[in-house]
Amino acid sequence: MGLWKNQMENRNMILKHNANIQISQLKVPGWAGNTTDNTCQPWHFKIFTDAASAGIELLYPYEDTTIPEVTHPFIPVNDDWYLLEMDMSISTPDGTSLLVLPHYRFYTDTEWSTPITVATMLETDWWPSLTILFKMPPKGYVTKFRKDEPFAQAIAVPRSSLKAEKMTDKEVEINQAAKLYTKKAVENLATRQWVTSTGFVQDNLYEVMSHLYHQNKMPEDFPTFKKSKYRIIKT
Repeated sequence: MGLWKNQMENRNMILKHNANIQISQLKVPGWAGNTTDNTCQPWHFKIFTDAASAGIELLYPYEDTTIPEVTHPFIPVNDDWYLLEMDMSISTPDGTSLLVLPHYRFYTDTEWSTPITVATMLETDWWPSLTILFKMPPKGYVTKFRKDEPFAQAIAVPRSSLKAEKMTDKEVEINQAAKLYTKKAVENLATRQWVTSTGFVQDNLYEVMSHLYHQNKMPEDFPTFKKSKYRIIKT
């Protein structure tokens, strides 16, 4: 079984499978950047590392394959898409689906060799097989599938009806106050800064404040605001 922590609900989610998978792993040095370069690296961004380390990685179980020549085990769909029907299963908890996404190395790959996985949603709490869609690489580039190497990421997400509600005036006021607070908090709370290749100065304020939030140690004067621009409400 695969097992990962659902931080939003503070509980463990169990996934059963007979597939070639592993819990998502952030590789540094590697696909997420290096530790020797003083410039900004992908792993410096918590918003990236949280996504890159979420869910599971699907590993390619066949011999090395190169695209754009669509051959077995792939099936051409049209001039732009092709698919992979895998003889394996992933079963998620009742009421959840498997959201399949590009592997995070797609966003750091400068050679376009990483498989371009099309975002799809499978109702894997009852559907018994695994079908993955891909987009053809740009002209002049080659996609490479390597045996036992990750080619996609997947996350179990709940199926539910949602509606969006605009903020109230009070919520807008609190949100604006929170934005002003974070702009001023850089000097007092951020513990690291680095310069990107464009000269942009990035800091780790979000990472620090996220840690404080999950430890219930947020500054007492931080404006209480826990909703986004539009409230997403389960119905």
